[in-house]
Amino acid sequence: MSNPREYLLCSGCGKQTPISQARVRKHCAYCAQIFVDSRFEAHGGEAMTAQTEIVQYHLRMAMIRTVAAYSISAIFAIIAAMIVIFAPESRGVAANLFAGAFLVLALGIAGFTRFLVKAPGLEISGTSQNSI
Repeated sequence: MSNPREYLLCSGCGKQTPISQARVRKHCAYCAQIFVDSRFEAHGGEAMTAQTEIVQYHLRMAMIRTVAAYSISAIFAIIAAMIVIFAPESRGVAANLFAGAFLVLALGIAGFTRFLVKAPGLEISGTSQNSI
């Protein structure tokens, strides 16, 4: 293995960039992530405790992002249902269009990449293409 002090690990792509290049460019050569001079060093028993705290914080933030996305998705689905329920008779078509838009938005936020709606005389589907 190489000396860990010779390379900087990019937090964006996970690749190693030589320190000599990183100091000149100030960003990753692969993904253009800007390097910030914040270093973490710990030794002995402190290292394991600090690493555990970092992992716990990362997992907690990932959970908050997931719960927030599903919460927003649920709110949009409820708004879509309320639009249909409380729309006046004369605005039924517009209400259904807006409710459909809110429902598609809720599905996208929740992470669905495909959806299909079938009704008598109507079929709506949507897919997402990954750019990766």
